[in-house]
Amino acid sequence: MFFGITNVQSYNYFVRYPRDWRVYKISVGALWILDCLHIALSIHFGYYYLITTFGNPLSLSFVVWSQKAQLTVNVIIILTVQSLYALRVWKLAAGYNQRLIPCVVTLCVLGVYAVGIILAVLSWKEDSFLTIFKISWAINASLAVSTGSDFAVAVAMVYYLLKSRSNFANTNSQLASLIQYSLASGIATSACSMSALITVTG
Repeated sequence: MFFGITNVQSYNYFVRYPRDWRVYKISVGALWILDCLHIALSIHFGYYYLITTFGNPLSLSFVVWSQKAQLTVNVIIILTVQSLYALRVWKLAAGYNQRLIPCVVTLCVLGVYAVGIILAVLSWKEDSFLTIFKISWAINASLAVSTGSDFAVAVAMVYYLLKSRSNFANTNSQLASLIQYSLASGIATSACSMSALITVTG
C-alpha cells in the first residue's frame, strides 16, 4: 500500500514540477529506485522464510543475504532523506544569515550517517539471529539518532517558516500549510523511530 502511494507521489511530482531544482528531481528519482529495490529485497526474504524453507525451523535462525541488503538500502534511503532535509534547512536559513541552527541540524544528520554506516557494516558480519544481540547497541543508537535528527529538522523548519510570516493573508495561509506539513512529517517519522526503539529495547 505504501509502495503504491510512493509511486503516485513520485509520478505527481515529476508531472507537476518539471522545472524544479535538478538536485530535488534526481533525489526523488533515486529514492524511488531505492524504494523499488527495498521492496524487492523484502519480498525475497519473505519468500525465502515462508516458502523456500517452509517446514525447516533451523532456517529461521539464519539471516538471509537479502535481509542484510534490505537493511543497507534502508540506511541509504534514510541518509538521503535526512540530507535533503538538512539542505532545505540551510536554504531556509540563508535569508536570515544564521548558521547555528543549520549547523546543529547538520551535526544531527552526520550522527545519523555515522551510526547508519556502522550498523550496515556490522549487519553483514552477522549470519545468525542468535548472535544479533552483539549489534543491538548499533540498532538502538541508529533509532535514537534518527529520532533526534527528525525532531531537530522539524523544529528548525517550523522556526524558519514562522519567521517568514508577512502581512499578507494568502502567504501566511500557505506558510501555515507548510508548517503543518513539516510538523506532521517530523512527528510521524520520529514516532516511527521511537516506536521501533521502544519495541527493540522492550
